Order: sequence, then structure tokens, then C-alpha cells
Amino acid sequence: MPRSRRPNHRRRCPANLVCPPLSSHKELSVVGGLWNCRSAIQKADFITAYAKVKSLHFLALTETWITPDNTATPAALSAGYSFSHTPRASGRGGGTGLLISTSWKFSIPTVPCLNISSFEFHAVTVTHPSALNIVVLYRPPGPLGAFLDELDTLLSSFPEDGTPNNLLDPHQSGFRTGHSTETALLAVTEALATARASSLSSVLILLDLSAAFDTVNQQLLISTLAEMGISETALSWFVSYLTDRSYQVSWKGSVSAPHPVYRSPAGICTGSSAVLYVKERISACLTDISEWMATHHLKLNLDKTELLFMPYKTSPLHDLSITVDGIVVAASRSARNPGVVLDDRLDFKEHIRATARSCRFLLYNQEDLTVPAHLLHPASCPDHVAARIRFKVLTLAYTAANRTGPAYLQDLIQNYVPTRPLRSSTAWRLALPPLHVKGSRSSRLRSFSTLAPQWWNELPIPLCSTPTLPAFCRGLKTHLFRLHLD
Repeated sequence: MPRSRRPNHRRRCPANLVCPPLSSHKELSVVGGLWNCRSAIQKADFITAYAKVKSLHFLALTETWITPDNTATPAALSAGYSFSHTPRASGRGGGTGLLISTSWKFSIPTVPCLNISSFEFHAVTVTHPSALNIVVLYRPPGPLGAFLDELDTLLSSFPEDGTPNNLLDPHQSGFRTGHSTETALLAVTEALATARASSLSSVLILLDLSAAFDTVNQQLLISTLAEMGISETALSWFVSYLTDRSYQVSWKGSVSAPHPVYRSPAGICTGSSAVLYVKERISACLTDISEWMATHHLKLNLDKTELLFMPYKTSPLHDLSITVDGIVVAASRSARNPGVVLDDRLDFKEHIRATARSCRFLLYNQEDLTVPAHLLHPASCPDHVAARIRFKVLTLAYTAANRTGPAYLQDLIQNYVPTRPLRSSTAWRLALPPLHVKGSRSSRLRSFSTLAPQWWNELPIPLCSTPTLPAFCRGLKTHLFRLHLD
């Protein structure tokens, strides 16, 4: 007796079958190639010559055998072309790269940490003359294993329409997911700490603009957006928001005449920058910034601009002042950089004292409040403070290791890759930076790039491999609670 088929209750909806309008585009002819070069070290000149003779726009290279410390071969391959590559992190052989025409514009996309073990790859995102992603793969001979699944995961990490989204500067921290003032401050202090650990002096300049949000030239803003590739409907949204607006005031039945509204878009970031320059070049740099702002109808407020000079103990220069547009900007012992007081010794004592004064003032002015003694004397409860610091550092390390945090934090840590197949290769560990280098060891031990991998490697492996940030935070709180209170 034949089996009855299960009734299908789903019905097609003709309204969903809509053909999307085709966007206008120009045909682009691309000439590329692939070369398994098996060591590009002795063939660099021949490889670039071959690409020129064949008039290739790009040439993908596999098995380059270029080690991370080899800078001569990438320089030789950059003759007449732009060369971008990903060397094998450890061990011999391997390595993938791309020769790209100098007339093309490209960037290295931010690819999430995928823990790929069956192949090596290198990816670039081309923005001119057309938008496309190029991925070079090298899979060593052997069983496929998880190759197809890992390849699907890799390709799924790119936008489906192939359009790159790299219009923002990698150091832009305002109004971006996973970015904040906290991450920007961490990047600045990390750069300053790294310089001090390397026996270098640093200069931090905190710029201020006069009425920044009220002086943005709307026409310049619209033209800049158009130059960045924003067009058609998206650009018309901005034009509609910024132009042809008016308002009227109604009072007791009387209505005033329409008046135009001059909108100024809130949220344009004007942050601070840390620069390492000699004294005479700092003034020239600020002069260039002031002139650029003047051409864009902005004004640099030098009266509120702060300069913090952090000399190393062997530096011959222990005082600094610069002159810009006839105004002298002298170095101060401390400066406030959004929410944090930085001092010239980078020990945060000024910030700790200011925070303690504020807390004591609030506590002592609370009526009918019994304040525990350990709150008035923080030194008696170091475990609570240490646990909070560790929680914050490990949370940022999780976003950096999974490539969901800011790019400037991702550059501070690296995944651990053993030199030979080991069980630890899939343990989600981070590589520890070398400590036996010239410079201040104590400053290096307090840096994020040192503490984050060290504390991360102490976590249980199941906690490190947690798939989402909220789940990781919950598990981390439980782990730290047991660690500090058991």
C-alpha cells in the first residue's frame, strides 16, 4: 500500500516574487593570475617582470615562504606593483600574497577570528576601479578534513553584495559598534606606555575646536560625502536633512514668518591625537592642522589646547613649549583626556587622587548613610579592584581576539600558533609578547598587550571559546567570583 504524502501547508506568495531594479554599472575587464611559486625569495624580480609582461591587474601567490621578519622580499615584489601578503605565523613554508596594480586602491578587510586550520588565506578588498573582494587560498596536500566548512565560514564573513564598508578611519571610535571612549583611551595610553618601555619620549596634544558643531560647512560636508562614494538615495537623505528647512513660532494664535533652519549635524568626532615629533616639527604639524581647519571653515581653539610632554629619564629635553599662530602652548604636568587625567609620568596618580576626592565628597555628603570602612580605605579591599580590572581587560581581549572590537586593539594581540601540530593549537590561546627586549620591563609588564594574553591564557578553555560576548561576560563573572572569593 503506497504511503500517503505529508500535506504541504506552505503556499507560494506571488507578492514576494518581485524582480529588484537593476543598478547601472560599467563593465570592467580584469586580468589576473595564480602562481604557486614555492619560495618567492629568489624569484621576486622574475615574478614582477612576468606580471608586467602579461599586463596583469593582480597576481595571486601561494607558498611564498616569506617569514614574518623578512622585509627584503616584500620590498622587491613591490617594484611596479603593490604587494600585500600573510606569512605563515610559525614554521617553514606556506604564506600567501597578492601583487596588485598600483592603479588599484585596496585595503585589508577585518576578518573575524575563525580559527581556520585546514588552509591559509590572504584577502584584500578592492575599492577602485570597482568594488570586489579577492581571496587567495593555499591548502596543503592531504585529506579535506574541515576544508569545505571552514571555506564556507570564511566566505560568509564578507558582505553578500561585495561592497566594502571601509569608509571610516580605523581610529574612528565615535558612534561605532564595539568602539567607545574607553577603547580610544586604551589605545592612546598603550601607545604612550609602549614608547616609555622603549626608552622614548612622547608628546600628547589634546586639540579643541571653537564651536565645532556650529561651524560645520554643510556644502563641504555634502561634497565630502559624495567624494567618499555616497550617492543617489543615501546622499539625498543628507541633502534633504541639511537644506530647505524652516520654522515658525506660534503664540496665542499669532504665527511668525518662516525662518530658515541652519542645521549642524551632531556627532562629528573631533578627538585628540598623540604624536611623536621633535620640537620644531610639532609646531609645523599644528600649523598645517590649523590651515586645514581654516579652509574647511573650522577654527582651532589654541587657548584650550593642552600639551603633555612625557620625557624619558635619559631625554636631553625636559621642558617643551610650542608656538602656533603667535600663541604659545606650554607643556603641563597633567591634562584631562575625555574622563581620565593623564600625567607626565603616566602613573595615573593624578587621576586616582581626583577620583578619590570625588568619591569621598559624595560619600560624606550622604545623610543617614553608614559608610563601610573599606569603602573609605580602598587599600583594604584590593581583591575587588583587581577583579574589576581583570574583568575589563579580559572583556576587551575577547572582542579583540574574535575580531569584533576596534582594529587598533586587534593589532595589540595575536593568536598563538604552535610551530608543530599540538593539542594547544585549538585551545584558543594568545601569543605572549617577548619581554626580553631593550627598554623598561616594568612599563611593558603593565601594558594591555602583555596583561591581556597572560590573563587570557589562565582562563578555562571552554570559557575562551564562548560564542557570544554576553555569554562570555556571564561566565567570566562567575569565574572571577570563585577565584577571588572562594
